[in-house]
Order: sequence, then C-alpha cells, then structure tokens
Amino acid sequence: MKHLNVFIVLALFLVVGSTLRRTAGLLAAALAVFGASFLPHLSTGMDGIVKNVLLYRGLAHPYGLATFLPRNVLFVVFAVVLSATPFLARRFLRLGPVETLELTTVALLVFIPGIGEPYFLLPVLFGAARRSLGWIVFTIVATFFLPFGPFGILGSRGPQLWNADWLALVFWLVFDVARALRARRAAPGAAAAAEA
Repeated sequence: MKHLNVFIVLALFLVVGSTLRRTAGLLAAALAVFGASFLPHLSTGMDGIVKNVLLYRGLAHPYGLATFLPRNVLFVVFAVVLSATPFLARRFLRLGPVETLELTTVALLVFIPGIGEPYFLLPVLFGAARRSLGWIVFTIVATFFLPFGPFGILGSRGPQLWNADWLALVFWLVFDVARALRARRAAPGAAAAAEA
C-alpha cells in the first residue's frame, strides 16, 4: 500500500509546488528518500523488498475493475489514470488543495488493482473535511462492510461485498467530478455577470 500512495504524494506536491519543475523535484526527492530507506537491507533482503513491497498485491478477491479486466491490463490503466488525475484535478477542474487530494485518493481506490480493508481509511481523511454526498454514501456502505470483512472488527464473517464499497467509491468520484465540472462551467458566466 505504501508505494501506491505515490499518487497522493504527487497530488500533494502538485498543490504545494507552484511549477511542474518544482513538483517533479519534490517527487524525485520523496522517491529518493523512500528508496534510501531500503539501502540497509539490500545485501540481505533484496528479494523480500521486491516481493513484499514492490510486487505486493491486495487480497485475492474480485474488486472493482479487476472483476472485469485482467490484472496486467488494469495495472496499466491504474498507472495512467492515477498519473493524470492530480494534474487534471488541479489544472483542468481547477480544484483546491483538499479537493485535489480527495479526488486523487478516491480515484486511487476506484482504479486500484487489489484492495484490503485499511485502504478504505484513506478517502475518509479527506472526505471528512468536506462531507460531500459521495463521502456520505461511501461512509454508510463501508460502515456496513467493515465489521464483517475478512478482518472484521466484530470477529464474525458476513457477506464479502467488496464491490459494494467500490460502487460507492465510483459514485463519489463521479459525483465530485460532475460537481467540479458544473463549478468550472459556472465560473466564467459568474465572472461575466459580476462585471456587467
């Protein structure tokens, strides 16, 4: 999970970096620090680092687009979409810092090739700050799922409705993009009306 958060870090650096060059520099520095954290273990644990960090996959159950697409295709879709999401959120949709981070995080969970319960905490961090309809729907669905998931907090197992969480996240993503597009369309008209 740690290395997949690079897209959220990219969104953060895009928010704080005023230029693409500065954003790229910040991301390169963060990746260098991440890579350096493995240096003490390279001589004895390179295989473990590759297997358990870089190639680690979520739980083996159908989730999201992995229900329909082969994982190798989905990984390419994931990488392309998540690489573009922070830039599109910031430059095209003109979202603010919190909204950019929220949209990137929700997109991460919509397009991710594998999933585990801890991932569901990520969008809550940003959604709780804004309390959108998408956040409310996801919170309700996840609240009913988490107690009975594979590592359920109640200790009992229930139906494994991973795709119910995924559909709630798809709704959240579509809802936020639609809201941003409406705001973007309204902004030039609102500015022209204010000048008149």
